[in-house]
Amino acid sequence: MAKERALTLEALRVMDAIDRRGSFAAAADELGRVPSALSYTMQKLEEELDVVLFDRSGHRTKFTNVGRMLLERGRVLLEAADKLTTDAEALARGWETHLTIVTEALVPTPAFFPLIDKLAAKANTQLAIITEVLAGA
Repeated sequence: MAKERALTLEALRVMDAIDRRGSFAAAADELGRVPSALSYTMQKLEEELDVVLFDRSGHRTKFTNVGRMLLERGRVLLEAADKLTTDAEALARGWETHLTIVTEALVPTPAFFPLIDKLAAKANTQLAIITEVLAGA
C-alpha cells in the first residue's frame, strides 16, 4: 500500500480516541471495537509509514513526538471531514452553508438576534452580518 493511502480518517479517529480516553481499551469501548483491533490498526499504520507512533516502554502507552504531531495535524483533517459532511447534509436539506446579511446602519443589529437564534436551532449556517449606510435617491 502506498504511503499516501496508509493514513486514513479511521486511523486518525482511533488515534484521537486513544488520546482522549487514555488507553486502547477505553478507546476501543468508545469506538465499539475490541482493543486488539485498535492495536492492529496502529501497528499497521506504523509499519506502512515506517514510524513509531507510541512509546510502549512504560506502564501506559504514550505518543512519541511523531505520533503527537500526526495526531494534532490529523485532528485538523478530522474536523475538516466532519465539517464537509455537515455542509453536504445541510445543502441536501436545502440550507445554505454560508449567509451574509447586510443591514442598514439605522436598524439596530441586536434586533436580528432572535431570528439568528431561530436559524441556528435549525441549521448549521455560518453568518456574516455587515452594517452599511445605505443612501438612496
